Formats: sequence, C-alpha cells, structure tokens
Amino acid sequence: MANLLPREHIDTRKRQHTLRLLTLFCFSFGGAAAIGAFILLSPYILTVRETEILKYEIDALQASTDMRGTTGGSGGITQARLLIEAVDEASRNSGRARETMRTVISKKTSGVAIRHIISEYDTSGDMRLRISGVASLSGALPVFVDALRADSSFSLVEVPLSALANTRGGAFTVTAYPTTTP
Repeated sequence: MANLLPREHIDTRKRQHTLRLLTLFCFSFGGAAAIGAFILLSPYILTVRETEILKYEIDALQASTDMRGTTGGSGGITQARLLIEAVDEASRNSGRARETMRTVISKKTSGVAIRHIISEYDTSGDMRLRISGVASLSGALPVFVDALRADSSFSLVEVPLSALANTRGGAFTVTAYPTTTP
C-alpha cells in the first residue's frame, strides 16, 4: 500500500493522533479521580459529622451527670464500680435468693395469691424481696404477713397499711428483708 501524503503531513497526523490519545487518557484519569473523590467524600463527611455528634452526646451525658450531683467522670466510674460489685454479690447469693423465695411460697396461706417475687440488691449487697399478689379473703394477708414475720429467715417484713385495710381491692406488695448470714 502506497502512501501518497507527504512525510511532514504524516508526522503531523501522528502527533495529532498521539495528542488526542494523551488528552483522552488525561480526561479519563481525571474523571475517574473526581468520581472516586466524590464517592469517598460522602463517607468522610458522614464520619466527621458522626464524630461531632458523639462528642456532643458525651458532653451532654457528662453535663447531666454533673447536674445529678456526681463529680464528673470519676463519680460515674465509682458508681458503676459499686453497681458491678452489687451484681457480683447478687450472683453469689442467687442460691440464697431461691431459698428465701421458697420460704415465702411455703408461708403462703389460703386466700393469698402470689403473682411476683422480685429479688433486689442494694449497693452493699443486702437483699430485699418484693412480694406482690392478691388477697381474696379479708383476713388472709395479715395471717401471711404474720407467718413471714414469725420465720427467722426474715429480719423485717413491711406491708403498707392500705394493703392490710384492703383498700386496693386485695392487691398488695410486701417487702421482706432476709436475715444476713454471717
């Protein structure tokens, strides 16, 4: 195949073609870089914003902790440590709680229906039971309370006067404090 164009013209065409390819490559690379930057910019902005929101929430929590009377972060840590110790003590006393609940159930008299027995521990590890139920007979609750008070498993049994007077339709909540074992 014979080329009838002069040599300068052919060289000019080759340079123009190379320049077009180089320009196309640059625009393609630049476009890909711009798209990549745009794709990465959105998560970056969201991450920075989320960090700012979390910092604001931490500051708000610290401010609310300060307003409740604790002394900054160390007071919250101390309070958390006390709660962890109470939970640890409660887990060690779970067998004791079961035995105490069995004692309560065994003292139940006819006319008393126990719905809930909740075992609670304070920060010093002392247990208390909240016994909720319904007394269908008018004299059944005082007999039940007297049976709990007579048992040596309990150091104190509290019952509201309204429950003893049966002013709430027989519903009651009794708080019992088991004796502490040395």
